[in-house]
Amino acid sequence: MIFLDNASTTRPDDEIVNNFVKYQQDYFNPGALYKVSLNLNARIEDVRKEIVRLLSGNVNGSFMFTGSSTEANNIIINSLVSNNKNEEYIFSSIEHPSVNNLAIKLKNEGRKVFFVKTNEDGRVNEEDLLSLVNKNTKFVSIINVSNETGAINDINTLSKKVKEINPKTLFHSDGVQALGKIKVDLKNIDFYTISSHKIYGLKGIAGFYYANFNNLKPFILGGGQEQNIRSGTTNAPMIFSLFDAIKNAVEHQSENYNYVKGLNLILKEKLNQIDNIKINSNEDSSPYIVSFSCLGLNAETILRMLSENEIYVGLGSACSSKKSGNLVLQSMGKTKEEILGNLRVSFSKNNTKEEVLIFSDCLRKTIEDLREKLK
Repeated sequence: MIFLDNASTTRPDDEIVNNFVKYQQDYFNPGALYKVSLNLNARIEDVRKEIVRLLSGNVNGSFMFTGSSTEANNIIINSLVSNNKNEEYIFSSIEHPSVNNLAIKLKNEGRKVFFVKTNEDGRVNEEDLLSLVNKNTKFVSIINVSNETGAINDINTLSKKVKEINPKTLFHSDGVQALGKIKVDLKNIDFYTISSHKIYGLKGIAGFYYANFNNLKPFILGGGQEQNIRSGTTNAPMIFSLFDAIKNAVEHQSENYNYVKGLNLILKEKLNQIDNIKINSNEDSSPYIVSFSCLGLNAETILRMLSENEIYVGLGSACSSKKSGNLVLQSMGKTKEEILGNLRVSFSKNNTKEEVLIFSDCLRKTIEDLREKLK
């Protein structure tokens, strides 16, 4: 099997899985008042502080644990929505569905929602973003690394410029495809979302950095856990597992980046040798993601044929791949032909050069067979 859809999920490290089993031995409820539970809760608070340090050592905020990055994005955005109809909300046009669908919901409710234009390289148009910011701008959300193309937005610079126009504007970024892969700088960021299973950790644990707790509102009512924002029994084993995943990803970020960059270059070289393929990912994009279009063909057909050979790639976000069209590529000005033929290859540290070569050869043969049938 060759798995090249790592932007959707990654295989958990053996160390992560083994440690999780050990963490399960401390089965006590962290919310209880006896000593073992109090000690467990103290460990969780230490982990919370250490995660903030690992994310970006020059900030003073805290971290909220959630069950998924989708939940994290929902907590953040719903916390900021008020009854003030004059408040304005700005979103990029390349957001993950967990952000984009909320933006659409707000707009359908009659709120003032604006979407930033996208450059041809997949990044947000800075000039358009800044033109939208004014005294009524409550919130801006710009994804750090596009889950579709790997395009990287300089969120720290963008946030700084937004706040120069309106210092009260709150800035959020979905960092799910960035953490452990590129340098993260949060000194001008109010909220930052991350997820465990994108960095060789387990599914079911994620969270977000926040600069100021006062900007949050209760999302799940109950026993008051997570500072009364997200009630429910604290999942200590998963929290410790998340910390392990973040720590490993950050510590090995540079070596993994260089390794994956090599795989990226090999793949692009092979793609350029196949007729009528257009690479959509910019040279400055994250090397972990390569978006390309097989012109004149249906990408879903190619994906299924590759799957028969136990080679797995993606069509884009797993949260939107079953829906027609691709909002990210549309915002980049891609044609219907380019969107219909779009595939996404996303690497992990576990992929090999041999796998890339096997995939490239199988892709070429698959495309040739399909085009022969279309003659």
